[in-house]
Parts: sequence; C-alpha cells; structure tokens
Amino acid sequence: MTWAIGGPTLGALSDQIGRRKPLYLAGTIIASAGWLLLLYTPSLPIWAFIALIIIVGFASGVMIIGFAFAKESVPPPLAGTVSGVCNMGVMLGPMILQPLMGWILDRNWNGALENGVRIYSLDAYQAAFAFMIGWSILAAVVMLFATESYCRQMVGNSS
Repeated sequence: MTWAIGGPTLGALSDQIGRRKPLYLAGTIIASAGWLLLLYTPSLPIWAFIALIIIVGFASGVMIIGFAFAKESVPPPLAGTVSGVCNMGVMLGPMILQPLMGWILDRNWNGALENGVRIYSLDAYQAAFAFMIGWSILAAVVMLFATESYCRQMVGNSS
C-alpha cells in the first residue's frame, strides 16, 4: 500500500524540484537502511516494525522515478528502447533474487516443520535477505555515477 503511494508521490516531488537523482538515491538508501534494521535489530517492538515497513514501502516507490530518469537520459528516438531496458532491470532483480533467496532459505533450513510447512530460522532469513539488501545498496552505488537529467529530455539524435 505505501509503495503504491510512494511511487506517485515521489515522482511528483521529483517533477516539482526538477531533479531525479537525489530522490532516487535517498529512496534506495532509506529502503536499504530500513531492511537492515528490520532484519538485524533483535526484538524490534511491533510499533517500530510497522513504522519501518511503512517507511521501506514508501521509499521503495522511488523506483518509478527510474523510468523518467532513463527516458530523459537518452536522445528522443531511443526513449522507447531505454524504457524497455529500464523495465528489464526492474524485472531482473525479482527474477534473480526470488529463486536465490528461496535456495538460500532451503540451504539454511534446519529441518523444522509445523503442520507440514518448513519453518526457517532468523539466521536463514538474514542470509537470504542479505542479497536483496546488497542489490538495493548496489542500486544506490550505481546512482552515484549517474548524471542528473534535471527532468529534461536529452537533446540529440541516435546517430
């Protein structure tokens, strides 16, 4: 729910301030920090857990800015192509991370079952989510090398 609110809100804010990079970078850093706190803070009170989930969801909505940022970063004739490439990147993370995280959970399973369902330890979840957190941190690092578009389409052609 908060992700669905974060995307349009952060997109509109990005348009209003005329910058993409700072919001995208802040969103990825906030989401990464939130996941780190959620997974590695022992005995997190429920109110803090809920607050962090809301913050992480909202901050993760910043990914929508990537589409505008990508489109603005190439000459107009390449806007459609780069939008497809950007969407491929959005899908590549889950395509790789979901099976990888499942594999890591299974490798760290201690054999516990409840009503025929595997029960994984906190250590197993921490190991699995480490890759997702790493992916988010990688997004922030890559963003450091991106050139700000200032919400304007690059001028030029594809030749």
